[in-house]
Amino acid sequence: MRNASVITRHGRRSANALWNRPDSDVTRKQEAMQSIIRFVAVIFLCLFLFQQDAHAYLDPSSGSILIQILLGGVAGIFVLFRIYWRRIRRALGLYKREVSAETGEQDAGHDQP
Repeated sequence: MRNASVITRHGRRSANALWNRPDSDVTRKQEAMQSIIRFVAVIFLCLFLFQQDAHAYLDPSSGSILIQILLGGVAGIFVLFRIYWRRIRRALGLYKREVSAETGEQDAGHDQP
């Protein structure tokens, strides 16, 4: 069997080399992600291997501060949810179109006796 070759703008390459070549963007992203994961793993490993005693005291007010932080975060999430509620409804397809001004004007006349 003869190896077929393909002419590309970079020169002549074999067809098998073109089919077996991985996508360079994907491999670069994968390599970058793997290097980040390795770095984080080494940092955590160093933290656990070289840990020392803290000699710290946590008083009752520390617990109340943590509870305030958690409750503030929950309240912030609810505020953001309230602010973007209309956009969320539109994205889910639950948004009803508002009544036009003409229809509202016509209905306003019927409210009076």
